[in-house]
Amino acid sequence: MWSHRMRPPFFRDSRLLIVAGKGGVGKTTVAAVTAAAAAASGLRTLLVGLESPASLAALFGAEPFSESRVVVADRLEAQMVLADRALADWLSDKRLGRVADRLRASGALDMIATAVPGIRDILVLGRIKALVNQGDHDLVVVDGPASGHAITMLHTAAGLRESVSVGAIRQQADEVAATLADPAITQVVLVTLPEQTPVSETVETAFALEDRVHVRLGPLIVNRVESRLAGTLKQSVLSDPLKRLIHDRATRESSQTELIQRLRAQLPLPLVELPAVWDPSAVQRRTRLQEALQEALQQIVQQITAEEIG
Repeated sequence: MWSHRMRPPFFRDSRLLIVAGKGGVGKTTVAAVTAAAAAASGLRTLLVGLESPASLAALFGAEPFSESRVVVADRLEAQMVLADRALADWLSDKRLGRVADRLRASGALDMIATAVPGIRDILVLGRIKALVNQGDHDLVVVDGPASGHAITMLHTAAGLRESVSVGAIRQQADEVAATLADPAITQVVLVTLPEQTPVSETVETAFALEDRVHVRLGPLIVNRVESRLAGTLKQSVLSDPLKRLIHDRATRESSQTELIQRLRAQLPLPLVELPAVWDPSAVQRRTRLQEALQEALQQIVQQITAEEIG
C-alpha cells in the first residue's frame, strides 16, 4: 500500500510537494526549510503559501508575500495562492472577467464560493497544478493546510467528480485528481511533533490520505525533537533543583523516543527528525533547520542506496 521508497536525490523525486500537519507543529517553517533546501540542491524552486503570508515571509527576512512572485534566495521564488483570487482568475479564464469584477464589488463572489461545496479548494488546487505545469520550476513546495483541512482539500477532486458529471468544474476536478494521484508528480509530506496528540493525528491523516486521496506520501518529519542530554550528566555533582530538572528532561526524552518508535512501527515511511531550535531570529531558525534537514535526507538516501546495492 505504501509508496515509501525515496529515489536519490529526494528533491528530484516529484514536481509538487505539499507539506501538511496539525496546527502548531511547525508546518510553515518546515515548508520554508524544505523549499530552501531544494533550491540549495540546485533546483529551481517555487514556495507557495495558502495563508499566513507574513509568517512565511519572515522566515526569509522578507516583506509579506503576495500573489506576485518574488525572489527570496538563489533559485528560490515565493508567492501566495489565495482562494478568492483563484475563483476570480478562473472566471476570467472562462471569459467572465467582468462578471467576476461585479461579483467581487457586490460581495457576491464569496456567497457563490460558499454555495458550491469544494469550489474554493478545487480552484486553489487547479491554480497550483497550473504552476507545476508551467514548467518554470523544477519543484513547487506548498505550505498546505492543517491536517484536517488537508484531507478535505485533497479529497475535493474526488467528491466533485462524483457530484458533477460534465462542464468546466468536472474537467478541473479530473485534472486535479490525476495530478494528485500521479506519484511522479505529487507527494505529501506530513509534519508532526513527538507528542501524543500530534502523533495520533498524523497516523490517522496518513492512512486517510493514502486510502481516500490515493496520494503518495513522502518522508515523515518529526519536528522539535529535543537532543538526548539527560543521561550524559553526572547527577552526583548537581543540586536538588537541577536533579529535578534533569529528571523531567529524561521523562520527556523517554516519551518522545517511544512516540517516534510508534511512528516508525505504524507508518513505514522514511522518518526525519528535526531538532528543537530556539532562536529569536526566524531566519536563523530556518537556516539551522535547513542544515539539519539536508543532513538527515542525505543519510536516508545513503541508507536506501546501500540496501539496494546489498
